[in-house]
Amino acid sequence: MMQTGKQTLKPRQPGMKPLLLAGALLAASLPFAGSGGANEPAFINGPVTKVIDGRTIAVGGVSLRIEGVYTPAPGDIYGYTAKVYTERTVRGMELRCELLEESAGGFPIGRCLHNGKELGAIVIEAGAARDCTRQSGGRFSSLESATARELIPLPPECQ
Repeated sequence: MMQTGKQTLKPRQPGMKPLLLAGALLAASLPFAGSGGANEPAFINGPVTKVIDGRTIAVGGVSLRIEGVYTPAPGDIYGYTAKVYTERTVRGMELRCELLEESAGGFPIGRCLHNGKELGAIVIEAGAARDCTRQSGGRFSSLESATARELIPLPPECQ
């Protein structure tokens, strides 16, 4: 497990235990902000190193869900399209992400900024994602494409 401010992050893949020491050393070198106090948020700074699916990315070696973004699962044709769009849009971007909470899938949810703009807005504007209004408070709904609204129904947890 890796401690980042107020959250403990667990390895996500089987066989990661031997890499725990290496992960801890990497974590010590990452630019985290916040002293870890109860009221202080945890931040991660770094490039997007991996796109796992349309709404899950890795920043500085930590996998997180993009706050306010909904895409179908990767096995769905629109889920695959969302992953491709997200990868083309964000791979290599330098981000500053505030870790908010843990998602139902076990990933932390991150509110990430690139040059002052929220990553959720960037991904939704790219056209293959929807605004998860329960998370975002509807901040991104005006950015959704008509095609995304037509083809990607929102699940109950986003409404």
